[in-house]
Parts: sequence; C-alpha cells; structure tokens
Amino acid sequence: MKILALLLILTPLFHVAQKNTFTTTHANLSFDYYKKDLTDVIKSEIDSIWDIMKNGSEAEFHLLSKEEKKKLPNNQKYKLTTMRADSVLAYLHRKRIAPKYTQLKTKYFEGSRKTQCTSSNASYRPITQRKGEISVVVEKDTYSRKYFHQSENSMLSSTCNEFIIYPDTEQVIYGNQGTVVHFPANCFSTQGLADVNEIEITLCEYYTMEDILLSGLTTASADRIIETGGTIYIEARYKKKILHLKTDHPIEIFFPSEMDELKNGMKPFEGKSRDGLIDWDIESNGDVKKIKEGAQLFGEEQDVEDSSDWEGEEMFGEGYYAEADGYLMKVGKMGFINCDRFYDFVVKTDLIVSVDTDVKMSYRLVFDDIKSVLPGYEYSPEGDMKFPDLPKGKKATIIAYSISKKTKQAQFAYAPVKLGEQKKVYLISKSMSVSDLQKQLSALF
Repeated sequence: MKILALLLILTPLFHVAQKNTFTTTHANLSFDYYKKDLTDVIKSEIDSIWDIMKNGSEAEFHLLSKEEKKKLPNNQKYKLTTMRADSVLAYLHRKRIAPKYTQLKTKYFEGSRKTQCTSSNASYRPITQRKGEISVVVEKDTYSRKYFHQSENSMLSSTCNEFIIYPDTEQVIYGNQGTVVHFPANCFSTQGLADVNEIEITLCEYYTMEDILLSGLTTASADRIIETGGTIYIEARYKKKILHLKTDHPIEIFFPSEMDELKNGMKPFEGKSRDGLIDWDIESNGDVKKIKEGAQLFGEEQDVEDSSDWEGEEMFGEGYYAEADGYLMKVGKMGFINCDRFYDFVVKTDLIVSVDTDVKMSYRLVFDDIKSVLPGYEYSPEGDMKFPDLPKGKKATIIAYSISKKTKQAQFAYAPVKLGEQKKVYLISKSMSVSDLQKQLSALF
C-alpha cells in the first residue's frame, strides 16, 4: 500500500491533450479469484504487453475478472483493486520503469462515467473519499535513454579479442581470461552467402567486478537477483554480416571460476537489451556442468556434474582440458551469455540513494559475498534512486558513476551499507580521471 499512497500523492495529472496523443492497449490481468498476489502468468502477461508496446503508447491494466465485477460489492472491488494495483506497480518498478511513467486510474462507483488519474496533494483527499475501481496505466516513452544513458554507451572496459575460424572444421578459441569456446563444424547458418571460407569471431569477457561495472552490465533477471559465474559477449561475422547458429548445432563454452567452491544450480542466461540495460532471460534448452581443473572438455569423458565424481579420477587421452575449475554449458544463441543462478531470500528491504550532483549517474549495488550487481531506477522528481526488494542483513557497496567520453573525466561516489539498517543513503561525488576511477573500482572490489 505504500507504493499506492506515494503514487496518489506524487504523480502528475494526465492532460486531456496529452491523452489524445497516446495509443492505449487495454488488458485484463488474470488474477486468481479474490487474491492480490502476482503469479508467473500475470508477470508474463505484463511482460508480453510491454515488449510489444511502441514508444509513445500506453497500456491500461484492468484488475478485476468478469465474475468479480458481477459478484463483489463496490467496497470489496475498491479494496481488491487497491491491493492488486500496488502489486502491479511494484512489479513495473522492479522492471526499471520509473514511477513517473506509471499512473493510477479510478472509475468511480457513484454512477459517474468520469474517470480521474492520480494527481497532487490538493486532489488526493477527494480521490480517497470517492471510491471506485482502480486500474494501472503505464506509459512507454524514450525515458530509458535519459535515465540509463551510461549503460549502453559506457563500454570502456577492454575485454574483447578477435579470432578467425574456418566454418567447415571443428574449432576452439581461448579468451584472455580463461574462457574456452568450442565451435562444431558447419555450425553457422550461411544461407544466401557465397564462398564463406573464414568467419570472424569477437569474444568479450566480463569476470571481474571492474569489467562488469565499466561495461554497463548488471546481473538481474526482471525482478529477481542472479548470482553470476561469468559473462561473455560473442559475435560471428562474415564480411560485416552477423551470423547465427543453426538450430541443431549449439556451441560449448567453458567459464573458469576463481571461487573456492563451484555453485549448484547454475544455468545459461541470454542477455537482451531492455530499457537501456542488458536484462537476463534463462535459456530453457541449455545445460551447465561443473568441471574440475584437468577434466576433459568437449568430449564424451567430460560428464563430471558432482564433486564426488572428482576423487581418484584419471585424465588420459587426446583433447582439450580445463585449466581451472569452472562451468561448461551448451547454448544455441550468440550475443551476451551469462552463467548464473537465481539468488532467493525471504526477508526483503528497500534502499533509496541520493547523490550531490546534477550530473546523470549510473547507480549500482554490489554485494560483498554474492557476485551480483543490481541497477537502481529513478524514484522521485528530485532524482533519488531506488533499489527494491533487497536481501535484508546483507552487506553491500552502493556506487554512482558517470563517464564523459569527450573529456575522459568521471564522477564517482560510493558508500558501504548493511541492507535494512537505513532507508536512505546520501553520496558525495568526486571528479577524477577514468584511469583513477578504474583504480578506485579495483581497490573496492
């Protein structure tokens, strides 16, 4: 209910002239009868509508079923849509849709055909006194480029290398940070291309926290925290044309690990650009195996899923072998690929962050004992940023940074926090060179 109250107080009026410029998509969300919680089905419905919306359009989510509209008294309709609206708003905000692009809409019960959207303190009181059926309206605008401008154009970390492979033979490439990629023969679709005798491969590796941060990356899957075991970007080209893998020819990737112990539950994730950030979707057809240093890669003897299988194992024969403990996965797509697992927890808390500058900054939360980086989203007209649904009690570091490619100067601020101990953190920024920023990040992480 806190989000609902905040929206009622802070959100500006929809002007009639502005409303006429929007195309509105109406959707009835599939809530269970008389329940308020979002199910995976509802989240999927919201995601699907958001993904197909065009900039300059809006969607209105209706929160009652036909049966509920027919059977429930008005007072229960109001209470139920109030609770459901709060759940939908929380999910939209976790998708990094800024609150200024979400609205609440009330259709009054007192026989009036008029509807009213939330506004300022002056109209807050009469809105709450006049009850009605509430819906949620979300606008899709070009805000992602305004608020997350650092994420897509701050690729300053030099982690990429170029390779040449030959399409008709089995090939293996090695990254500078220990990544190993196996390409089966004839794995790329070259339909419509003549005389493809060489393929250019770009491999970028993001294992250190410094590389992740300076490359504008985060580790979140919609509203869930994921713990990373390694991130890469891989691309194949022939004469500047991007090539894709054949559906039945997956590649294999080995991610080295510096952790003392390999984690259970790792899955392959595919990175997609959403709202100015790389968001991660689990690849349902992929699999991940734990591999011990010295174990054979890319062969029949590589089936080493459990650490109990490592004792007394002898490694003989020809082939490729792991030079460190790590994870081996098969994937059927190129682009951003992450080896991750979901990090689940029970007790949640929020954190608001403010920094003493008018410069647009990128905000990140880095955990001390979880290899995970979360983005913040704009929370108030004053530019405060919010990190929602964090694990209470965990130690982390909040950082804010901005990089000017023209001047090669940076703004940087940070503060250690214990989540749940304070609701808001104030940061003091400093100007420095990009090289000094890199040194600061290396010292911190």
